[in-house]
Amino acid sequence: MTKKPHKKLLANTYCLSELPTLARSVVSHLQPCLPFTLLLTGYVGCGKTTFSRFLLNEIGVTDGSSVTSPSFCYAHTYDTTFGTIVHMDLYRCDGKTLPLEMGLDHLNPVAYLVEWPEKLPPELTDHLMAQDMSCFWLKIENHDTTITSDQRFFQLFSDQ
Repeated sequence: MTKKPHKKLLANTYCLSELPTLARSVVSHLQPCLPFTLLLTGYVGCGKTTFSRFLLNEIGVTDGSSVTSPSFCYAHTYDTTFGTIVHMDLYRCDGKTLPLEMGLDHLNPVAYLVEWPEKLPPELTDHLMAQDMSCFWLKIENHDTTITSDQRFFQLFSDQ
């Protein structure tokens, strides 16, 4: 993505039981900026999909489906109170080509949640950039030895 989010909106440590609170806070930043792309970065197992589940539940997944990892099918779509949201997990992408089964060309979502955005292939980057969406970046880390194993450090950045 050429628009690198740069303005820090929040930075704090949260444990799993506090993720609903974090999701509400993030939604309060995202909602006024519809449509948007949220890039989620962090190491394997840091909680990108878990956080996405809390975020989508906070937004109001209206089809009653449970939010699951799209890592094997690359993308799931959800009907929410905001509109359609596409949740992508590009961990298995090689960064060069777009998996044909993603079928994003017919969608007109109000938002994208993208796990592993550093693996975005050029055609998907072009597709997202053509949407003229606000861009946010949620960085999840656990590099501080004072943080317990069930805690993560979250930072939210915006291109606004």
